[in-house]
Amino acid sequence: MKPIFNWRRAKATGVLALISLFALSATCRPKGSLSGEPLNLEERFREAMSLYEQGKYEAAAESFKSVAQRAPTHAYTDDAEYYLGMCYLMLNKPAEARGAFETVINYFPQSEFAPLSYLGLAKAYLKEAPVVYRDQSNTTYEAINTIETFLRKYPDHEKVPEAKAILAEARDRLMTKELVAIGVYENLMKYEAELHYADLAIQEFPDSPLVWRAKLFKARALYFLYRDEEALSVLGEIESSDAGEDVKAQATLLRNLILARRK
Repeated sequence: MKPIFNWRRAKATGVLALISLFALSATCRPKGSLSGEPLNLEERFREAMSLYEQGKYEAAAESFKSVAQRAPTHAYTDDAEYYLGMCYLMLNKPAEARGAFETVINYFPQSEFAPLSYLGLAKAYLKEAPVVYRDQSNTTYEAINTIETFLRKYPDHEKVPEAKAILAEARDRLMTKELVAIGVYENLMKYEAELHYADLAIQEFPDSPLVWRAKLFKARALYFLYRDEEALSVLGEIESSDAGEDVKAQATLLRNLILARRK
């Protein structure tokens, strides 16, 4: 991603609220350090950006962190926090990335990096998500909430397509979790439960490309429950859809089993 920053822009609102938090530490700096600090921080930030662009994320993170910590109200603070979060994402440190992105969102809401930080935050949540059959409430669901907030706040932002792609990824993850559970019910021969949860998954994730797998589970449940006409209707939907070839092949196989049973 091409870096986005403006060396002379005004800082986000809410910055003054941070000044008092750092006033005491400012009085402890060595004499003479303030006179050259803006230039030093600019140079440090430029150096961090160069490291980031070279893919040296560990070193870049240290430099961005130094800028953010030394100058919480400086012109580069939100830039540094955002790119610090991106470094952590690249280093597979999602918890640290979340902290950086949340700083931008909470303390620099007017920054040009605030909307980008919502996307970064959602990606961090997804990186933290456990295997699909485990609880997703603190990760995948949070990613969805984050992206939905972005879409409400910035409906015309240029990153809307990327946000929708992240949202689709998160929802597909939840759909996969549902499919695993539905498969368990089938293995346990709990066909009424299989049918019930397949219907719920179809209703909740109608736009997911995985919806056809849920419909295949539904057709199989109907087959095991001897509701052949309903099963054939669902199989017809699958066979005329854009489902994957493996799903269509399984649908055709099931159709043949139903027709053979009816002879």
